[in-house]
Amino acid sequence: MTTKKLNKVQKSNQLNQANFSDFSLSCYRVLLNLISQIQRNDNNGNQLQLPVVARECTLSAKGYAEEFNLTGNTAYEILKEATDKLMKTSFTMKTDKGILKINVCSQAHYVEKEGRIDIRFTEEIMPHLAELGKNFTMYNLKEISQFSSIYTTRLYELLMQFKTTGIFNISVEDFRYKSGCITIFSRYNDLKRFVIEHAVKEINSHYEINLTYTEEKSGRKVDHLKFKFKPTLVHLAYDPIKKKMRTQLTRPKKLKNP
Repeated sequence: MTTKKLNKVQKSNQLNQANFSDFSLSCYRVLLNLISQIQRNDNNGNQLQLPVVARECTLSAKGYAEEFNLTGNTAYEILKEATDKLMKTSFTMKTDKGILKINVCSQAHYVEKEGRIDIRFTEEIMPHLAELGKNFTMYNLKEISQFSSIYTTRLYELLMQFKTTGIFNISVEDFRYKSGCITIFSRYNDLKRFVIEHAVKEINSHYEINLTYTEEKSGRKVDHLKFKFKPTLVHLAYDPIKKKMRTQLTRPKKLKNP
């Protein structure tokens, strides 16, 4: 029996911590799915150098529907909407020099008769998506497929950057920035109720991760959050196919009946 290869989302830590504008959950899933299509390795599993990594990626409505357990008609509408969104959106990153904005796509084509979207990532974003070295975040696309909120998805991505330690510290200001809540939920109590607590509850409902968080105050104001969760264990194991040692990850288990 052949095991289906899992699509992996892989991006630089800097991009993972960027502000992703006002993506809807559906359009953000399209983006993540397209990122997972990037061919970063050759047929022998060796990492390709950035100049030869193809910037063009394709996603079919059928493939999207299967990944996220949707009907075909819904998937067609989502791809059509995402075509516009991907062309209009830029990521915003904080740098030592100020604020950097990078456009997502230089081209996006919704092929209506074939039910697919063809895109070309910009040259500027590719260093954050391929030949990444050590400073990158990676997870299986399937891991976020059942989340019902963009905020749950974004928190999960941020946690995965620290999956080997199980500790994630962030200021409330940065959390707003990285989760896309700069202009909404202006009261902390609303941010806590509709974003933080909802996301923590949803992640725990799908994974044996024991995610919790604590608040740190400056005077009477909550200004920092500390998330703790069960870490991913990392150890070396022998690969009999490639005949060499490789890094093996033991992730927290997915709950059978969330």
